[in-house]
Amino acid sequence: MNEQGRDVSRRCRADVASRQDPHGVLAGDWASALALPAAGSPPDLPGLLRPLAASVLAIAAGVPFQPQRAAEIGAALVEAKLTGPDVLGRSLTVLGRHLGQAGSLPGTGRVSAILEAVTAGYVRALSGYQQRHDPLTGLANRAQFLDRLAAALSDPAAPPARIGVCYVDLDGFRPINDTLGHALGDELLVAVARRLEFPAAGPDVTVARTGADEYALLVPDSGGPGAMAALAREILTRIERPFRLRGHRLCVTASIGIVERPAAGTQVRDVLKDADRALRWAQAEGPGHWAVYDPARQADDMIRLTLIASMRSAIETGQFSVVYQPIVGLPDGKLRGLEALVRWHHPTLGTLSPDGFIALAEECGLISRLGRWVMQTACRQAAQWQQVSPGWAPFVSVNLSPRQAEEPGFVGEVARIIAGTGLSPDMLQLEVTESALVEADSRPLETLQKLSAMGVRIAADDFGSGYSNLAYLRRLPVGTLKLSASFIREAWPDGPADEPIISALAGLAHTLGLNITVEGVETRQQADRLAALGCDTAQGWYFAPALPADQITATLRDTSHPRYPRPDRPSGFR
Repeated sequence: MNEQGRDVSRRCRADVASRQDPHGVLAGDWASALALPAAGSPPDLPGLLRPLAASVLAIAAGVPFQPQRAAEIGAALVEAKLTGPDVLGRSLTVLGRHLGQAGSLPGTGRVSAILEAVTAGYVRALSGYQQRHDPLTGLANRAQFLDRLAAALSDPAAPPARIGVCYVDLDGFRPINDTLGHALGDELLVAVARRLEFPAAGPDVTVARTGADEYALLVPDSGGPGAMAALAREILTRIERPFRLRGHRLCVTASIGIVERPAAGTQVRDVLKDADRALRWAQAEGPGHWAVYDPARQADDMIRLTLIASMRSAIETGQFSVVYQPIVGLPDGKLRGLEALVRWHHPTLGTLSPDGFIALAEECGLISRLGRWVMQTACRQAAQWQQVSPGWAPFVSVNLSPRQAEEPGFVGEVARIIAGTGLSPDMLQLEVTESALVEADSRPLETLQKLSAMGVRIAADDFGSGYSNLAYLRRLPVGTLKLSASFIREAWPDGPADEPIISALAGLAHTLGLNITVEGVETRQQADRLAALGCDTAQGWYFAPALPADQITATLRDTSHPRYPRPDRPSGFR
């Protein structure tokens, strides 16, 4: 058969097919016209359009003409999320061509009337759709999400037993958007949306786009925190699979905040607030994490915010005080020094130890101001003790924040405090944590060297809790190692210590010309064994707790060289 014959044969077959299944042909042509990325077409577009095509042809042949039924065709396109910028125009072109080829239609102007009705129905439906859907992804928008959440919490007919919400925020989306362009960024947002619409999430789950790179999932009858955590893990797994868009292989992660609770008594505003807070917790853990809202953690956060907000005024209004824990010689128990420890007497939270607020002072930039006040107070007090006990007085040991050591004027500040209080420089010891000493760059190291040259003592605090490496100490002006209390508890839980370790540390310290102080001593047996192993000094509850300055002053007045533990310590004291 020649080419002309083949063409005639194809036309004949097509003509037969069109007479046998005209709406199937229309559906196929319609799907081909809409199968463009801009249209956001679903996977089975021909199957979706087939009943609409049948309705169009039935309306065209029907008497009398029913414009409302034609308008429903346009509304059905919107309901199927076929809302791209060219959907209506391409649909009208295909419908007009097929209706024009259908031969004589009852009534005059039937084709134009059908197309006008389809357009009217589409436009009306699109207006409502746009108010409740995200224009880029086709997902529910924030308004629709909130409406569905409110309905789920207030439906008296069938309220869910529990409710779950996931807030999903893409990690690192902005660099992709800024580097590769907003068009590719938009395609990535659409691709993420499609991955969030997976069947395992459940047929009643609402997936919404609530911000630039933020999504939310509403899960009625959520099944408990464990089920929501499993859903979050599945979402992270899906998002973390590489995306291939326009020749680029893009890798993103997400952070997820989860709220899961009984629906009864739950308010929309509380769900939103708590989901947002859980999302921030997840983001604080780093990319690719999820967190479930926890009321206890929220209470801790509120206390934290309260302390940060009130810390500055607390310094100004005298809410802080300094207490002093004796550092005693081994084995004689004679008082050698006193560690200055700050306390915050909060008006509503009571007395707080440094563990409760020092990290917050670092975070909000008040550590230098607080540290300066503690140093001034401790040095002033130590100078007074020098007057109470002429010729002999305990040194005072003050904790030094790494941030203080990094300040350019810190050495001059210490010099002014020493000069202003009249304290001898060798009566001040500054304690720097072991990790800070190891990580110290040129400025902190230079600061410590200058302080040591002034005569100020330098101690490596919490030794044994981190690197436990004596080699680095040869380049630092450290005179004392303070062995970590946690190290002692781990090495010596029930009585006899891991003596070779402690003995070796003491021996190496002495070889380098360093003293070794042990923190956290709680029993006489510990004190005796530490003395036998060569440790120089110790502190802890066995000897004395942190004491007010006036109690130390009274002891110095009564005793030429006090010993600890005191024979008059309260009954029940360990």
